[in-house]
Amino acid sequence: MKKVTVFFALAVFVLAAASGLMFSQSVDLSGTWVGEAEVPDAIEPDGMTLVITKESGEYSAKISDAMGMLDNTECEDIEFTENKLTFNCVVDTGEEFLTVYVTLKVENDTMTGIWETEEGEIGPVELTKK
Repeated sequence: MKKVTVFFALAVFVLAAASGLMFSQSVDLSGTWVGEAEVPDAIEPDGMTLVITKESGEYSAKISDAMGMLDNTECEDIEFTENKLTFNCVVDTGEEFLTVYVTLKVENDTMTGIWETEEGEIGPVELTKK
């Protein structure tokens, strides 16, 4: 009888864990996300728009900003696992092109995280789904 109880408890745990994984992967990031990113030496935060689409199970995205350094720029190396979205994009500063790496935690209709460059610049990002 004790073995049956242990087996039943283990089966319930496995099913609960599996259903949790299924629900976490059912998040669809498709849509328009708007918000701000802090930029060093800027007087105020930079307004941002991230448009995400999903086709054949794969995400693609384009990003724009109010400062004009990103103008419907294609995002690259997009990954979404365990409610964490990562991607990079090339920013035109007017003087040079920089690769910016973005890591965002997704919670409901909000993404929060950071952007960073290879040179060590870093700043917070917050976006809300519209």
